[in-house]
Amino acid sequence: MPNLRPVAESAPRRAVAMIRVSKEREEMHSPEMQRVAIEKYADANNLQIIDWVEGIDESGSDKRSAWWSRLDQSIARMEAREFELILVWRFSRVGRQRLRWAVALDRVDTLGGMIISVLEPVESATASGRFARGMLGEMNAYQAELIGEQWRETHERRRRAGLPHGNHRRFGYELIDGRFEPDPVTGPILAEIYRRALRGDGTGRITRWLNEAGVLTTAGMPWLATNLYAMLDGGFGAGLIVHRPNWKNKRLPKTEWIFHPGAHAAVIEPREWADYWARRVARSEPSRSVEARHLLTGIIYCGDCGARMNYSDRRYVCTFASRSKGTGRRIVTINAEIAERAVEEWVMSLANDTDALLAARAASNTHRVRSVNDADAIARRIARIDERMATLTIRALDETAGIPEAAYRAAVQKLDAERSSLAERQQSFEIANARTEVDVRQVATTLANAWESLETFARRQALMKVTSAVLVRIGKGADRVLVVPKWSARG
Repeated sequence: MPNLRPVAESAPRRAVAMIRVSKEREEMHSPEMQRVAIEKYADANNLQIIDWVEGIDESGSDKRSAWWSRLDQSIARMEAREFELILVWRFSRVGRQRLRWAVALDRVDTLGGMIISVLEPVESATASGRFARGMLGEMNAYQAELIGEQWRETHERRRRAGLPHGNHRRFGYELIDGRFEPDPVTGPILAEIYRRALRGDGTGRITRWLNEAGVLTTAGMPWLATNLYAMLDGGFGAGLIVHRPNWKNKRLPKTEWIFHPGAHAAVIEPREWADYWARRVARSEPSRSVEARHLLTGIIYCGDCGARMNYSDRRYVCTFASRSKGTGRRIVTINAEIAERAVEEWVMSLANDTDALLAARAASNTHRVRSVNDADAIARRIARIDERMATLTIRALDETAGIPEAAYRAAVQKLDAERSSLAERQQSFEIANARTEVDVRQVATTLANAWESLETFARRQALMKVTSAVLVRIGKGADRVLVVPKWSARG
């Protein structure tokens, strides 16, 4: 019998797995599904996954998406010979933007590496394989453009009907059977905010009044100058819906905004809105696009008045208070190193503190101003409907009450339809809350692990994905810094 030597197993090739979930809310493309498929492919083909790169809620067609920096960093690591392959669920997860896709493929092919779609077996080493890969990329770009066209058509149809782009909560209103109605509690508050602005009260004074009164935004957060302006400038309280022709340009001059009559009632008079908008247009400044060089620029706010804080001489200083020198008012300021270190410690604790953050989110929800979009308010309305149906049934059975059977059936049918609608909305809240909990854990873990390797610009971009605001309160030390997570604004 000849001597046979065992064949030595070849070392597994190294790969980085990339997962992306787009902003189109494609539940069928969930991160868990992508991860399982990639792991099965790696096991079957003797591949070693050395790292996972995730982009949760990031677009693959928007040129400004943070996903492209993640892809660039991964290809740079391939250039450094850390791995040879990039594994994705489908090529569409790499991106749906033609130029970015072509540049990424060219860089990887030049390095002798490969981008492998585990569900689309394409042999990129051959001319026909590269042709097929190119066609898939073109198909992905086509689908992205088609989705964009469909959304534009939907928005145009809603605009003609006097409806806003989406049915998300709006301060001062409650959503009842698909229509916005002035809320009896927050509607008068919204009108008073406009009137205070017309009297000359600045955003600092208005936000302080709201926060001291315990009035929160629809997201359950304290008021800041930015979210106050965003609400007032939209004109919803004046019975209008706003259309910005180039909505991606966040610095589009207000003179180019177009307002249409809405299907909802206004809480202020037309003349009040005309006076307010004339003042806002007069105060508009030309845009100055400057790349922020400091970590917290644009996301740090004064916890006393809600105004932005600017970087000056190694400190963050309240812009509103700095213009009030000589008035005797204390200027809120903090050493930049202290503030940035507090934020970094918060980022590092994310992966371990997601349970606490989720509990804080739930607690903030219980303190929201009453709204029929709130899960607790929906439950209360369902309970009231049940009570009314029970009372109505008892009265119908009482012959002395004299309720006609036709009237009883019509009333019960109407109440039952309203209850079914509320029950569906209640179920959607439960699903959304469960999905938010998954997103919190994924985003927290990914950011905390990658923080040390990111430069200041990349850190700031990542921080803006998970942070609504960094508030600085009066006092001393890092305890003054309060980081408001973005997921506390969801649901």
